[in-house]
Amino acid sequence: MEKQINLRPYTLTTKDVLSGFQYKYRELLDTIKRKNASIDVMTQAAIESDVSYDNNFALNFALVLGNIDAFNIMLPMVKDYSMADGMTNAVSGDNQEAIKYIFDLVSYDEVTEEALSIAVNKGNVKFLLEVSEMLAVYDGEYDLVSMAASAGHANVFKLLINYIAPYSYADASIAACESGTLECLKYLMSQYNYSSKELLNSMKVACIYDESDCLIELLSKYEVSSTPEEENYVVRAAISRSSFKCIKKLRQAGFDFSFDNGL
Repeated sequence: MEKQINLRPYTLTTKDVLSGFQYKYRELLDTIKRKNASIDVMTQAAIESDVSYDNNFALNFALVLGNIDAFNIMLPMVKDYSMADGMTNAVSGDNQEAIKYIFDLVSYDEVTEEALSIAVNKGNVKFLLEVSEMLAVYDGEYDLVSMAASAGHANVFKLLINYIAPYSYADASIAACESGTLECLKYLMSQYNYSSKELLNSMKVACIYDESDCLIELLSKYEVSSTPEEENYVVRAAISRSSFKCIKKLRQAGFDFSFDNGL
């Protein structure tokens, strides 16, 4: 499968870049991609392509691929390059050498929310630990905890739960149930005593998304009520979504499926 390259403001494949897009810079981009090109060859390719007018494209491409030598050669040629964008592209390439290099050139204030979200989706724990002070005061537009759960990165999920404060354990369990990330849910259940209402809210989500394994985990902490009114909406969710595995588990747990309960 061809490697995807997330290059602001485009999402490209290597083939796209080198066979059509930004055709003017094809030779330059090919030289960057080779990585082992000599400094003289790299410098000549940058000069011939007039890299100062490329709107940061070649610099970003170098960081995505982790070619620090090419980046250093081209950086003085480009006016007003955004190091914040540089960090985002280094994280997008998931190259630790490039990330470390950019970290030496930027302040924490220049680390963008986009860079954080990319790191979460890629499971880059090392980067997130580097910016843990930012996470502790994070109040951005991205729900990073839900992102980690959706991506199935339990190690990142645990890190974020511990650093992002305050974060609702109830919201976190719902995010885990939406994505079916059982390991994340088990971790939450071991750390927090959920109320019956919180468990039921998560059960409803597990039924909606047909995540029976998550439902089983939630049921293990729940005592079925003698007054089933509170549980009706969980039953309704399972039935409305035709979640047959969830319906079976709810029946086995003692949830009321009779017509007398308002269904």
